Amino acid sequence: MASDRKTLLLTGASGGLGRAIIPVLHNAGFHLVLQANTRVDELRNFVQERHFENVSVIRHSLANAEEVKAFAELVGEEIDVLVANAGISLSAAAHKVRTDDWQKTLDINLSVPFYLAQSLFAGMRKRNFGRIIFISSVVANTLVRGTAAYAASKAGLQGLARALAADWAPFGITVNCIAPGYMQAGMISDIPPEILPQFTEKSVQKRLGPPEEIGHAVVYLASQESSFMTGQTLHINGGIF
Repeated sequence: MASDRKTLLLTGASGGLGRAIIPVLHNAGFHLVLQANTRVDELRNFVQERHFENVSVIRHSLANAEEVKAFAELVGEEIDVLVANAGISLSAAAHKVRTDDWQKTLDINLSVPFYLAQSLFAGMRKRNFGRIIFISSVVANTLVRGTAAYAASKAGLQGLARALAADWAPFGITVNCIAPGYMQAGMISDIPPEILPQFTEKSVQKRLGPPEEIGHAVVYLASQESSFMTGQTLHINGGIF
């Protein structure tokens, strides 16, 4: 599935999952715009060490509508594919979640992806082509303690994808989600080894997933071959339901 040199924006590119899928996206032929606000030098080294071409790394915070607007002006209207991957997770029992933590989680995980999609809409509409991919989570569709804010934000992305898919279908834009399970990258890296089996046992395959498979799913959803798929969520989780 050739990208025809489409320009793909990946947010949260310096995180474990973001970094893991960069080689897959590069090999698919995309011009990559990689956004990060932390570990940016590590990300640049990662790209340079692999001699990747047609890759831009941009240090920019995306925490609110104003920052998204400034970032959108910086990247312009040339983005064909948005992969909204950046996110945070704050673990706490529901009755202990602080108001500011709740709001911060929803702002970064749900509101910012919406603002980004909204900001990039004009360019996609002009070209009559756009692919918007939100990275959701298995936590949005299963029962996990201590994830009230995170689960709500990631479930919200799935609802948002359906709403945007309906609104923007006339303009050649598809909007979908990918809901990764417990992968060998990303937030699972913070789990102490002694409790890791609690997560691998949730999968019928009894293992963590290779993060590269998320990259291959992105390539499919970003392609012309997925033109009839919109408003959907791809569950890549080893059979956790």
